[in-house]
Amino acid sequence: QQACPDVILLDVMLRGLSGYDICRIVRADPMLRDIPIILVTVWDDPSVATIGREAGADRTLQKTADAQRIVTAIAEVLGLPRDPAAG
Repeated sequence: QQACPDVILLDVMLRGLSGYDICRIVRADPMLRDIPIILVTVWDDPSVATIGREAGADRTLQKTADAQRIVTAIAEVLGLPRDPAAG
């Protein structure tokens, strides 16, 4: 039995397949389809998030996001409290 990640952080721009393509592949796999996916991108374009949602991503973040925003996004897709210090 293979271990599965709790969350996937996936770059939109990759060599070969795009992050969108990989997102679709993950969503089509019964063993992986329920893992939350956060796409990361350098682009500040709302269409990136729209295409990401259509591909199955739960969230899209810019690579320039600060660490707290990344932690918050991960907590949200995992259904955890927004403030990890709050328990």
